Amino acid sequence: MALLTRWSDPVRSGLVPGDIAPSGGGTTVAAAVLRLFQRAEKQPPGPWPLPVIWNLHVLGKLPHQSLRKLAKGYGPIMCLRVGNVPAIVVSSPEAAKLFLQTHDRIVAGHPKTHATDHIFYRGKGIALIDYGPHRQSVRRLCISQLLSPSKINLFGPVRKEELRHLVRKIKEAAAVREVMDLSAAVGQLIGDVAFRMILGGSSYKDTANSRAMIREGLTLVGAFNLADYVPLLRAFALRILNFVYL
Repeated sequence: MALLTRWSDPVRSGLVPGDIAPSGGGTTVAAAVLRLFQRAEKQPPGPWPLPVIWNLHVLGKLPHQSLRKLAKGYGPIMCLRVGNVPAIVVSSPEAAKLFLQTHDRIVAGHPKTHATDHIFYRGKGIALIDYGPHRQSVRRLCISQLLSPSKINLFGPVRKEELRHLVRKIKEAAAVREVMDLSAAVGQLIGDVAFRMILGGSSYKDTANSRAMIREGLTLVGAFNLADYVPLLRAFALRILNFVYL
């Protein structure tokens, strides 16, 4: 299933602070309900959200199974409110083709989170650039500097050294009859070669600290942070990541 998210925009939706006078908690709930009715005609069907937590309660401990059950009732394209963030859930091959092939440029962006803001310079890093001229120019730069035939041949010794390192680890594991996950080892080999091609370094030890830092960053980028979905917790976003994952 493809889960596509975007940040909600209160101004575009027609609900601005001046529309409703502040009068306590009742006004907050009324504003939330009014906003749901305003956006109802523009969104696919989906479960009715609750105040504050919206549809977070329907995901459960196994979100992929929960989404499958919800799709049976609401169809292959449905809308969930993940906290304050509207999400379109696509669960059929035909609908996925519309999103990922026919209209791929429209949905080629990435959701912005607190982790990506701090680690990737507010989403401007190469991995999270939105589709557009800048992304195209960066892509051409990467191909010319990292993936051209001359560059591939230039990094041949790096690949050989990393492969020797992997073979040595396999021999050591075999000598003590230790079970080894070859799929994970090959995946790490590919990552290690990429790290050295991008970051430099003449040996495995030279880039050890950089590897650890990048892996920690990727962990944080992929981590679930409740503050990304509940606006009331935004002031504590970094503290939540630090407490839960570091």
